[in-house]
Amino acid sequence: MKGKKITDKDFLDAIRRLDTKLSEVQKFARISASAEVVQLVDKLAFNDQRKVIWVHCDGTRTRTEIENETMVSHPTVVDFLDECIRLGLIEEEKQRGGHPKRVVDYVPDDWRRVAKPSKEKPQHEEVATEQIQTPGPEGPPAG
Repeated sequence: MKGKKITDKDFLDAIRRLDTKLSEVQKFARISASAEVVQLVDKLAFNDQRKVIWVHCDGTRTRTEIENETMVSHPTVVDFLDECIRLGLIEEEKQRGGHPKRVVDYVPDDWRRVAKPSKEKPQHEEVATEQIQTPGPEGPPAG
């Protein structure tokens, strides 16, 4: 018994439909696990440096750009991103030069405030020194 021959177009259409369904299943799986993801991200981003890195993982920057924009050290960025990738919290497309992207769009507002982008390197905080008073025409200051 001979069956109906499937054309290339029919085959590609079937693959596209399967891909669409698979994407829907992946989205559902992420949504159903979102509470656990939020808890895990909160646990991993335990300091401001890690929070800033997380905020910048929007898929538009490379690891180097994240380092430069956040002023966080290379080892810290690499360690945090590798840990997040291993746990499935961040995806990174290597063929695009490595643009880390959060799999869940979870960024608390206070983390965004911490992560205000800065193009300048942080300068050392100036410490107020005692002001030296010079005697004026009326003599030395009373003191």
